[in-house]
Amino acid sequence: MYLSPDVPVVVKKYAHQLRFFTLCIQSPEELEKTIAPFPSLKNLRVINGGEDLDLYLWDALDALRAAPALVDCELNCIHEDDSTNPPPLTHFSLRHLRLGRRPQLPEAELQREFVTSEQILKLLTLPALDTLFISDLDISDTEFTSFITRSTPPLQSLHLSMHREFLEEGGSEFPWLRLVPGLRDLTLDFGHFFRDVLHFLETMGTDSDFVPNLRNVTIRSWAFNEDDFETIIEMLSQRTQLQSFRVFHPHDDPDFTPDDDALATLRQLVENGMQIQVGLWS
Repeated sequence: MYLSPDVPVVVKKYAHQLRFFTLCIQSPEELEKTIAPFPSLKNLRVINGGEDLDLYLWDALDALRAAPALVDCELNCIHEDDSTNPPPLTHFSLRHLRLGRRPQLPEAELQREFVTSEQILKLLTLPALDTLFISDLDISDTEFTSFITRSTPPLQSLHLSMHREFLEEGGSEFPWLRLVPGLRDLTLDFGHFFRDVLHFLETMGTDSDFVPNLRNVTIRSWAFNEDDFETIIEMLSQRTQLQSFRVFHPHDDPDFTPDDDALATLRQLVENGMQIQVGLWS
């Protein structure tokens, strides 16, 4: 069911009063028709209701531009359109941004060019950003580092699921993490990339200046095995300020089970106050 023609009329009539706005669209044009000056808007969610639907990049930026007081925003499946060249935007109030792909996409759909982060982050500067969630990081390491450098945000929480291209282009050196020393909560999904997750753990264990204020770390990877617990324990022994450490893999793998010595060390860390979880992700 498409948006009733009355909805944009009503939204625009009361736009100056709106503080929370969730819009489920069935066609890209519906967002454009609904955008109005939203001087009081604090929370915006744009949900893709169609089976084959992307947001236009220009409309996504216009929605942000129309809401200068916006604090919390969720956008999904932003489509890159080479025929347009939207002007960049600095948004001084936005603190929480979630960029995600449409949930439960069939495997064939994953091959399409869904741009959930790259183009919009190349055009955004977000100096107040506190929380960033990107479900599918289709952005180069250089561009993401540029976004962080340009924004210099007081980032506290970061969730990234990384593409092969991102890691191969230098993302596995994590220059962008070195630009957010105040980060406290970090979730990284490494997929199948074994060397990169080990490099991250080794860097955590040997470089005390690398995200020194981290308190909660979650890692997802297909590539763990029993030998990796040595690296994990070495890291945790150097990062005793961590409040929680969670590591997840997608299947019940008997090769990813700590031996008795590793298990004893992990239990001691738990007794000392650290929350540790190892298991399957859902």
